[in-house]
Amino acid sequence: MLGIDERGREVLTYVPGEVPHRARPQIVTDRALDEVGRLLRRFHDAVLNFELPAGIRWHHKPIPGPKTLVCHNDLAPRNTVFRDGRPVAFLDWDYAHPAPPLWDVVHAAWQFVPLTDDAGCARHGWPSPPDRFRRLRTFCDAYGLTEEDRLGFVKFAVRRMETTACGIEALAAARKPAFERLVAAGIPMMIRMEQEWIERHAEELDAALG
Repeated sequence: MLGIDERGREVLTYVPGEVPHRARPQIVTDRALDEVGRLLRRFHDAVLNFELPAGIRWHHKPIPGPKTLVCHNDLAPRNTVFRDGRPVAFLDWDYAHPAPPLWDVVHAAWQFVPLTDDAGCARHGWPSPPDRFRRLRTFCDAYGLTEEDRLGFVKFAVRRMETTACGIEALAAARKPAFERLVAAGIPMMIRMEQEWIERHAEELDAALG
């Protein structure tokens, strides 16, 4: 962000590249997945000691944890700029606020691997499901996920997905049009189906991260 113009509008830079809506195999290759993990780690390292100036509060309530930092909180292909097959920037920081780093990691893995059933992989454009367990390991190794966080990954991912589904439903109940459309499209139900896939494959996911 470069500032505010005379009409009160935010002045932003433009990052050239492609922003895919989903984790298409042509975009989120194994190499790209590795680089997304590295880019996320560089972001987390950069904001590690950031604190808001006095008198300013976060728009969204911080998520408590023993260790928190500023998280993007909605990392996905749709919020990532790719150029020449490589991720170069994250976009859409509306939900940025403090949270445990794993909050970002599990959401990004869910969206980029993708952690979903075979039908979900097809929705992302995969003609046949990728090796999601190997790809999860690739992403987490690139990020440098600690052994402790690997042990808690599946449980945390289930919590993260349920929070996402409930959040959409709560905002739809508050008559927020964008979220009413998501509920009408069955997105919370789809998220819970993906959550169930993770729960069914918990042992395989744990083994992949071990």
